[in-house]
Amino acid sequence: MNQLDLSSINERAPYQVSRLDKEGVYEFYTKHGIHYFVDFMEDDFLMTPNVYQFSIVNVNHKSSPRDSDVRDTVIAIVDDFFIQNKSALLYICETSDSRQSMRSRLFASWFEKDCHKNDFVIMTADVTDEEGVTNYAAIIVPLETPNFEQIVSEFKNTITLFKNKPC
Repeated sequence: MNQLDLSSINERAPYQVSRLDKEGVYEFYTKHGIHYFVDFMEDDFLMTPNVYQFSIVNVNHKSSPRDSDVRDTVIAIVDDFFIQNKSALLYICETSDSRQSMRSRLFASWFEKDCHKNDFVIMTADVTDEEGVTNYAAIIVPLETPNFEQIVSEFKNTITLFKNKPC
């Protein structure tokens, strides 16, 4: 993964973003004292190259009030990711606190409002596992991604496979 341009991000982001020593990990703090990591790592869920998993982690697990500056900061980071990397982003919602449905809706709404939404396709999916837990995923694929069709097709096929797996 190509490094993100922090000066470009910080020109647009309401919160100051910095890079951690670990490759692909960035952080910022909100006015409410919430510490976030934004992490990009090569994906091993899909076999197609040029796909990264993307996560947003509330490091100190503080309750997060509605804060549009968090959205704007994350969008600035993701926009720069797409500028620096011709890749897709896969987002899988955390399930540990049973708030994955809310996370999925929030994440999708952030990108539906993004001014660059005509530059990419976002696809969302949910799959219920054997324990009855619904898992939510989304993939954002810029239209200019070299293997766009392959990524979209594999995402659809993988979700279909999980939804239709034998009992």
